[in-house]
Amino acid sequence: MDRVSLFPGPLVAFGLVLLSGCSTEPRAEADVLPALEYLVSADQAGPVAYRDPAGAVSPDGRWLAYVERERIHVLPAEGGAIQVMDTGLRSVRYVAWLPDSRRLAARGLTPATGVQWRIFDRVTGTASPLWPDRTEVPLPAALDQLTWSPDGSRVAGVTRTAEGAAVVVLDADGRSVDEVASGVRLGSPAWSPEGLLACLSMESGRQTVRFPCGATDALFDDQEAYGGLAFSPDGGAIYYGVPGHEGFLDLWARPVDGGTPRRLTGFARDAYDPTVAGDGSIVFRSQDYRTFVATAPSDGGPSVPLTTFQSETPTWSWDGTQVALTYGSWRHVTDDIHYPDIAQEIGTVSASPSAPHEQPE
Repeated sequence: MDRVSLFPGPLVAFGLVLLSGCSTEPRAEADVLPALEYLVSADQAGPVAYRDPAGAVSPDGRWLAYVERERIHVLPAEGGAIQVMDTGLRSVRYVAWLPDSRRLAARGLTPATGVQWRIFDRVTGTASPLWPDRTEVPLPAALDQLTWSPDGSRVAGVTRTAEGAAVVVLDADGRSVDEVASGVRLGSPAWSPEGLLACLSMESGRQTVRFPCGATDALFDDQEAYGGLAFSPDGGAIYYGVPGHEGFLDLWARPVDGGTPRRLTGFARDAYDPTVAGDGSIVFRSQDYRTFVATAPSDGGPSVPLTTFQSETPTWSWDGTQVALTYGSWRHVTDDIHYPDIAQEIGTVSASPSAPHEQPE
């Protein structure tokens, strides 16, 4: 066979976006959406093996942290020099600031221990395991999505087993574990400024916000919610994602005590995973995901696009006349509860077209 398949990269361009001056007062749909300010991008090279690069704003609003190529990048929110810290972890899928806005936690994998949480100090650049001295009681299995309470005294997270999931709360030293809620599908815990915990729950095939987490009734039932979740500094509003244009997520705000929700974004891709600074600024994630398949001569030479639509993971037929590939939008909604469920199909294209394929055959 005289050609090889190529993956142009990066596949994902992730961006932190600032939503400032946001009010939760309802207004007509015809009104313009709030002003946005682009903050920073992170590239994810190579085929996607896990979630988009993680990122968040510090509680004091002064620092941005994001993950790129398994390294944590920290920079001033107003712009400036970027500090890069090697995590020593693979597949870093989650970062969370501690209330002091100096330390942040990251979850990844190590060859020796598997899943591990580490704490990183943005001032000293040092790292240490989370709760290294905790030996009395083993940590809950697959502890994920950690988030610290505003006063730093408690930590909430999600555990997953073959039977389902649970939201648990630990003290700051990780030496006590209390189960807040359990069910088949739970995720995205978030603390309110008053120290109450919200979470997502799957009920009757729909995702709803439970506040407090574990409550019998959903906070609202006129929209299906997707994580992450975040609260305004005064606790009066909650932010969440809702499937909108072509199934991609828009960011919404809703008064916690009832009232009309307000759409905050209108992107052609997902806008999701909000974090909120003390001044009320909302930072969220979006992404530009583009990929196609190309061929190149095995003895060298320019590559030639085989497809123009979003496609990847090519495999040649034995006779070299066709290429099988996966295609689609990768996913239509960012969904921690169901992840890694994805919106992908399998198709084939001829290997020697007169022009690049615009769709699978």
